[in-house]
Amino acid sequence: MRLRALAALVFLMINMPAYAADRDERREVLATVQRLFDALAARDQAAVMAEVLSDGRITSHRVRDGNLTLRTTGWSEWAASLSGVQETLEERMHDPKVRIRGSMASVWTEYSFRRGGAFSHCGIDLVDLAKVDGRWRILNLSYTAETEGCRPR
Repeated sequence: MRLRALAALVFLMINMPAYAADRDERREVLATVQRLFDALAARDQAAVMAEVLSDGRITSHRVRDGNLTLRTTGWSEWAASLSGVQETLEERMHDPKVRIRGSMASVWTEYSFRRGGAFSHCGIDLVDLAKVDGRWRILNLSYTAETEGCRPR
C-alpha cells in the first residue's frame, strides 16, 4: 500500500509542472476570446483587430424557414461594421471546452448574446486560434445563431 502511495506521489510531482503549464495556456486562450468579446461590447475596432489574425474569417450559421444560411466576413469588414451599432452588445461564454496542441488551439463554447440589454440569441461559438510570436490570436470564429432552445443564464 505504501508503495502505491509513493508511486502516486512521484507521478504527481513529475506531472504537476506540465499540468500547471496546460492550465496557464488554457487561461491565456480563454482570455484572448474574452478580450474579443470585450472589444465587441466596446465596439472598438482596433481592439478587435488586436485579438485576431487579419487573414481569418467570422462565419455565422443561421437556420431560417428550415434553410441554412452561411455568412462569412473578413475580420476588417466585421470590425468596421461595429461603428454603426448604437445598442450595447454583450456576449458571454458558458462552459467552454479548450483544446491545445502546440501553436494551435480551439474553443467550443455555448454562448448567449444580448443586444440593448435584451436577449437576442444563443448558440455555439467555435474559435480557432494560433499562437503567433508568443501570443494567442484568433484566426477564425464560427457561430450558430439560435433563438429557441436557449438555456436560461
